[in-house]
Amino acid sequence: MKKDYQYINFLKSIAILMVCTYHFGIVLSSADTEYLRIIKIFFYNLCVAGVPLFFMVNGALLLNKELDIKAHYIKIIKMFFVLCAWRIITLLIIGFYTEIDFSTIGIRQLFNYILLSNFENNPVPTNHFWFIPTLIGIHLLFPILKKAFDADKNEPIYRNSLALLCITIFVLFLIPNLFYVFVKQVPMLCHLDLNGLNGLLPFNLSSACMLMYFIMGGLIHQKKDKLKELPMLKLLLCLLGGLILLTVRWKIISNADNAPYDAIYNGTMTISGMMIACSIYLMAIKIKALPSYSQKFFQTISRNTLFVYYAHWIVGYTLLDLVIYPSLSIRGLFINLIKGLLLVISLSYLAVLLKKLPIIKHLIN
Repeated sequence: MKKDYQYINFLKSIAILMVCTYHFGIVLSSADTEYLRIIKIFFYNLCVAGVPLFFMVNGALLLNKELDIKAHYIKIIKMFFVLCAWRIITLLIIGFYTEIDFSTIGIRQLFNYILLSNFENNPVPTNHFWFIPTLIGIHLLFPILKKAFDADKNEPIYRNSLALLCITIFVLFLIPNLFYVFVKQVPMLCHLDLNGLNGLLPFNLSSACMLMYFIMGGLIHQKKDKLKELPMLKLLLCLLGGLILLTVRWKIISNADNAPYDAIYNGTMTISGMMIACSIYLMAIKIKALPSYSQKFFQTISRNTLFVYYAHWIVGYTLLDLVIYPSLSIRGLFINLIKGLLLVISLSYLAVLLKKLPIIKHLIN
């Protein structure tokens, strides 16, 4: 029987809330003072932990259980076909809402879109789809990771894997982060596009960082009994430090580029983002027992996060744009959080109902 961890349910619930809050957030206003903008961004930057927490939870659950290699690869195939199905659903619904002329879409274009989410001129926004292909890539590598994770500490593969993990964390997080921030402070260099450097790192920078979060989640879960003893004050200071560093980074880069800067998406690939995600994760493992009513609540959300992940994008580009956004006279951090919370709760319980339908349930589980 699959073991149900309360802290895992809690983490998945707040992670999907962070994702929904981030994707459709209207936080800043032209009327905001500079001080208010910084305060808003400081708290909004908590959402940087959303995607990393998902990968950490996946690592915690997968790396600490027995591997059924056949079932594992069947699961990968199912993940891919479910992804393709949701690409079609997203295209049809958002395409209808945005009045796309489907008669102009050829078979080659459609085939390319379904398999690669690569549509000419990108008429339908599908930026969020990067999450599942990255997860599939990690799952393909997982049997190798599992072998190293389970190896005896005296075996060479264990020592080599641990050393490689430390080196990779250093390369992926520290060096690019410091170099990027340094360049943005030099007037002659601050307008350089450094995204091309991402290709020099394994896979690409975002995928490799998610792999690190995946491994870290497994390691933390394995040692959770010892890590529970970490003082809460130290974890809160780590969280605060990460938020301050990420906000300072946002301020430096947005000023240097004189343009909006997405501190959350880019922040997942930084030391500050790692500090925020890890501190939240470590605080969550201290949870001993939640009240019975909240256990059921978080369990319901946790078991339906994949459906919320896919469906919130469609709802955000149709219902929210059409009904809610035009009627909002006050836009800010609080209303943004409420909107994300309503999305998560309503879609989670909708999934419970849809799971009762024979074919639809395969798009949700």
